[in-house]
Amino acid sequence: MGASLVAVAYALVIAACLVYVVVVVRAWRMLPMAGALIAASLGVAGSSLPLLAGALRSQDPAVNAFTFTSATLTLAGCIAIGVRTAAPQWRPGRWLLLLGVEPVLIGLAAATNGRHHLLIADPGTSAAAGAMAAPPPMATLYLLYLALVTIGAVAFVGRQILQRRVRGARAWLSLLAVLLPASGAGTSMVSYLHGGMTRAALLAVTVGMVVFLGGLIQGVFRLLPIARASILNTMDDAVTVIDADRRVVTANPAARALVARLAPHVRRLQGALITDVASDLRLPETDTSETVDITIPDTDEHLEMRVTLLRGRRGAVIGWTLVSRDVTAARRQQRALEDSNRKLRVQLEVIEALRRDLAEQASRDALTGLHNRRHLMDYLAACDRAAATGTALAVIDIDHFKRINDEYGHPAGDAVLRAVAETLTDGLGQADVVARYGGEEFVCVFTGRSLPEAVETVEALRRRLAVTPIPVGDTALSVTFSAGVACAGAGEPSADLLTIADRALYDAKRAGRNRVMTAARAVSAR
Repeated sequence: MGASLVAVAYALVIAACLVYVVVVVRAWRMLPMAGALIAASLGVAGSSLPLLAGALRSQDPAVNAFTFTSATLTLAGCIAIGVRTAAPQWRPGRWLLLLGVEPVLIGLAAATNGRHHLLIADPGTSAAAGAMAAPPPMATLYLLYLALVTIGAVAFVGRQILQRRVRGARAWLSLLAVLLPASGAGTSMVSYLHGGMTRAALLAVTVGMVVFLGGLIQGVFRLLPIARASILNTMDDAVTVIDADRRVVTANPAARALVARLAPHVRRLQGALITDVASDLRLPETDTSETVDITIPDTDEHLEMRVTLLRGRRGAVIGWTLVSRDVTAARRQQRALEDSNRKLRVQLEVIEALRRDLAEQASRDALTGLHNRRHLMDYLAACDRAAATGTALAVIDIDHFKRINDEYGHPAGDAVLRAVAETLTDGLGQADVVARYGGEEFVCVFTGRSLPEAVETVEALRRRLAVTPIPVGDTALSVTFSAGVACAGAGEPSADLLTIADRALYDAKRAGRNRVMTAARAVSAR
């Protein structure tokens, strides 16, 4: 019964390791320690297989080679896991030669041991030499190799711990991963020398499983759910996962391509400090996600990055996720749209100015620049609607204007019209309105003035014009005008006011011209 349970346990170990290898291979690019994980998994499975088969015989070269290779492969994988746990930026380099070649060499030595007995002593010789016999030369070299590799790995991990680059449970796991496999492998060799390969292989399996359990308990790979690979690899957004030490744990292809383009000095993204990639990036310490707009220096490129804090089951910070999107095209499109809107506003302003200008031109007399009759009538209608009080109005007519046209020509008449218009405009206030009513007739509207005030103003204009010669060619003409003035009270229609002022104008002409006259009677007495 006991043997059956042990066999089941070994079978479960082998199956778990093989499944783990398949999972890691499928997520090879997503795991920072994929090679070490596969090596350790295959080593544990290989060390367990002879135990399951019950085929451990110290003089069987094939079993010896297989078991020794598996045990040393477990050692190499676990040490690599421990060093990489302490320093995510670590790259195997020359360590790969030390850790990778040794399993091959020890396997060859075990397979050919029957010829030279340099790794495993001849049973007869061992029995004659007794328990205190020295180990064979290759076994001694193997133990020396274990010591040197272990010292180097412990020194590397210890320096990381002393420099506070790795802390807490991760530090203990790193030391466990580099110390336990080496001590276990050394003990396995001694156990073999004294008790056979069964205890050696059993120790190798136990060491490997302890390291694996430690890694799983600590959660070295808690940020790396394998199911995400098929999604992240096809995303256009750059997704990066950062651990609590602010080092990049993993990144999808879009993130690696983005960093290669924008930060070419970062040769390898996994394991790099995020500050080496983006020195100005601030990682939030709260549970809220933050969206950061990043402008790439010396370029026209823009990124939109969403930073999210990650916490473990106990609430401790375990890292951050960065989801970056290149929004350069969107920003350029936004700027283009803003430029278009700005140009459109300018065009609308120009159109509005043109509209106002056209409206002004439509209300102006082309010859004199004064308001025309249409504008005058609209203005008077507005005064009626506003029920303006004290509106006075004067109708002005240039004396003998037809004679000027007949004797000096129409250009001379136009010059006279412009000169009279200029005199009227200069002599009126800003609140007054002057318009060309038709032909040589003009109308002045005085808002808020009494009849005497209006008469006084028009009389001043008449005297000013009479003493101001108007040059026409080589001749200076003396021009006068006649005017009729009327004033209406509140509620009186402007049309009647025009009629009364026009009658007063004709009274002035019949009286001899060059004078200002008022209506003989009030508007209400018509």
